[in-house]
Amino acid sequence: MYIGSQFVVNAQQILGRRISPVKPAVVSVCHFEALNPFNVIADSVKIKGTVRVFDEETRDQIERELEDVLKAACLVMKADYDYDYVRGYSAVINDRETTQFFIEQAKETPGVEEVVICEPEMGGEDFAYYLEKVPGTFYFTGARDPEKEEAYPHHHPKFDIDERALLVAANTLAKATLEYLKKHAVSSVS
Repeated sequence: MYIGSQFVVNAQQILGRRISPVKPAVVSVCHFEALNPFNVIADSVKIKGTVRVFDEETRDQIERELEDVLKAACLVMKADYDYDYVRGYSAVINDRETTQFFIEQAKETPGVEEVVICEPEMGGEDFAYYLEKVPGTFYFTGARDPEKEEAYPHHHPKFDIDERALLVAANTLAKATLEYLKKHAVSSVS
């Protein structure tokens, strides 16, 4: 447990000391499991977490740095470790042309009150896999109920969507799809 705790603390130093400050990155330890009775020090732990980056070079470096930190913590205490780095989602990178087209369509969709370009976010999203294969855009739909005082983000236990937003989102997608098909119509040959 002490070795695992040392790893968790030292892993946080990677971002401040080993990764360029102009390369956004997040290292989060989200799971620390030591199965033992309350009065016995566990002889093994399982630690899990997530790494979020915008570029693969930074992800490669963090993968190496995490193992170095783990190796060092175990070396000091003469412990063994198993290191399994599973690459999760890559960064969501919208296609500029598709995004601009979608913004134009959204602005003309009834019910859309505002279109805002967001700052990049470090969330994990499997839509990234689609964007690696085809041009596209990922967007958020505002879904806060104006009658409620406080809004909670997705994945929060108190998150509650204003279901009227679903209709606006569906209409936005439908409008963009129809306009895209008109713009890229393929003439059929008989």
